[in-house]
Amino acid sequence: MYSILLTEDDQATAMMAEEVLRARGCSVRWAPNAAETRACLEKQRYDALILDLGLPDENGFDLLRALSHQYPSLPILVMTNLDDAASAIKSFRHGATDYLAKPVTPDILFDGLVTTIRRKVEVWNLQENERQRQRYSDLGQLASSFAHEVRNPLASIRTLCELLNHDLQPGPQTECVERLQKLTMRIESLMRVFLDFSRPSVPAPKILDVKSLILRSMESLEGRLRTSGTSPACSIPSGGLTVYADETQAVSILVGLLENALDAVKDPTRIRIEAAPGGTLQGRTMTHLRISDDGPGIPSHLLAKIFSPFFSTKPKGTGIGLAIAHRLALENQGSLVATSIPQQETCFLLSLPREAPRAQGAVNGR
Repeated sequence: MYSILLTEDDQATAMMAEEVLRARGCSVRWAPNAAETRACLEKQRYDALILDLGLPDENGFDLLRALSHQYPSLPILVMTNLDDAASAIKSFRHGATDYLAKPVTPDILFDGLVTTIRRKVEVWNLQENERQRQRYSDLGQLASSFAHEVRNPLASIRTLCELLNHDLQPGPQTECVERLQKLTMRIESLMRVFLDFSRPSVPAPKILDVKSLILRSMESLEGRLRTSGTSPACSIPSGGLTVYADETQAVSILVGLLENALDAVKDPTRIRIEAAPGGTLQGRTMTHLRISDDGPGIPSHLLAKIFSPFFSTKPKGTGIGLAIAHRLALENQGSLVATSIPQQETCFLLSLPREAPRAQGAVNGR
């Protein structure tokens, strides 16, 4: 279930914790001191660290602070004999994700571990989303400035080409001018793509029916679907589902994901669209929209790059479609993640809020 590093200098306590965690399907590595803890973390990745503050070779708070800086995505559950508010506050300030005072029951230990992992994942995702929003903003400004600077020289080149075509006699020289015109048109097309990416978008969210949203997305691809006479398979709960998002932007995300799948498999019947209730993100209940196909897939070393602007594995791809879809998902307070098992399944999971956020007064019970 989880891979856990347990730092505990008391062997009896360590054996009890190991037994509890292994009985619940976890793998556990015991480190009796700070030095071995550091060595274990250098060799292997763990889903969480359970850390005792009373260690024989290093101050527990100093170790906590160092590890939280060195491994910022690692959930750290402090489990200690220091049962006082000051120690708990100091632990959180030094980077602890959660805090338990000994003695702890098996259920409290395991529940605390699960809460620690989930809390860290949620916080890390929120921070990563914010960093990604800032990167998109910076790249958008750069693309806008670049397109503005290039547009005027391109217009001049196009005008000069037209004058040359008018004055020159047919022959090799006019062929060169025509090639130059085509290259200019290609650059202008790329400029439009850059401007589409840089253009700021302010969502106007409302409650949307998921089934209608999917149908609108497939209607937008009617030209590509008509050639095969088939459509992707859809699975939506009988009771229906909703999302709270900007309608145009939500359709744009789904169209981009479906186009990406069609590029991979050509045959629409090899694409599956599934909608289901999701968990929570930033305290809001989500709806999951899953678009999958059984095409060649994405190599693991490229998977982390697919939402990067201007990155593409397609010969004529601009590398902007998935980047825009990812940005729009974030702007609508959702997320978009991808997984792939080559030659088996590639899946894009779009998560969007199911309902409008409650007013602050309602949250506070007023």
